[in-house]
Amino acid sequence: MRFLRENAWEVTVEYSFNHYGDRGSVDIVGWHAETRTLLIIEVKSRIADVQDLHATMDRKCRVVPGLLARKRGWRALNVGRVLVVVDTTTVRRTVLSHAVTFDAALPERTSAVRRWLRRPAGPVAGIWFLPPITPRDGKQVSTGPHRVRSRPRPSAAVRGRPRRRSGIRASVAEAMSEEDVPVADPRRGAKWTRRDLPSPGVMSGGNRGVGATYHHPG
Repeated sequence: MRFLRENAWEVTVEYSFNHYGDRGSVDIVGWHAETRTLLIIEVKSRIADVQDLHATMDRKCRVVPGLLARKRGWRALNVGRVLVVVDTTTVRRTVLSHAVTFDAALPERTSAVRRWLRRPAGPVAGIWFLPPITPRDGKQVSTGPHRVRSRPRPSAAVRGRPRRRSGIRASVAEAMSEEDVPVADPRRGAKWTRRDLPSPGVMSGGNRGVGATYHHPG
């Protein structure tokens, strides 16, 4: 997305259409106003049905340009179709095993596709292989062979500790750890001032957590 916008593409995500029974959605639609070029991108993490994939892309490239010309005034001189896939061994093997089909319908590959996106001239049809993205930090990683090291077994003391929360839970926990935040006590209906984040047992009527201090404002 950022790559497209940096190269003067106006981007629409999940463009839905319904035209006389032809319905569906385009994962990414791009419009390059300077060259009047329309871009239709299909995004796949894996290729399950090659025939259905090509039929779907053909239908979208046939129907969508006319709809966008009428609805948005995007009267394209050229249309580019790009299949964006995760660069894994399985996907590469699928493309290779159907090389005749892919070479005819989507002949260009990543480097040529990126060059065209920077300076669109005429139509293009190709495959853009993107490295997988790790969910933790959003960084693209290599898919080549690598050694797998076994983790050291944690000690008994470490195994007894509660697991640290991550993601949205950690954010919520951090936001709730501010001092002097009013907290409603469900047992009494009163508001308390929390100095430390209470353990779950406190809010559910159980025993207070060690180290949690409460001050009633009244």
